[in-house]
Amino acid sequence: MSVGKNRFRPNEQVIQITDPAEIERIMNSLSEVKLLKNNRKDYGGDEYEVWFQGRNGPTFAVYFLSPDHVRIYNGSSNHKRYGKEYKIVNDFDFGVIENLFEMNE
Repeated sequence: MSVGKNRFRPNEQVIQITDPAEIERIMNSLSEVKLLKNNRKDYGGDEYEVWFQGRNGPTFAVYFLSPDHVRIYNGSSNHKRYGKEYKIVNDFDFGVIENLFEMNE
């Protein structure tokens, strides 16, 4: 799993997560997210992306465009239901993603 911050910006950072316990913690956190389809583009501040990689490279990503707005991307499919924006409608602890970068400084 790789996690990026501020892709294509001067302050871009990318970290690799290889610890199975850490990956499970992140996956469990993401599984609790409740989403509502949203076409509004809400870009502001730091942006994060989480790439889930199979043996053949990245296949699925979640882009956190703001603390309550995500874009889901499936790199192995061009189906119209993939690549949509969503608003997070529950109390997702965004610190799970942000803290990964503080731990790796």
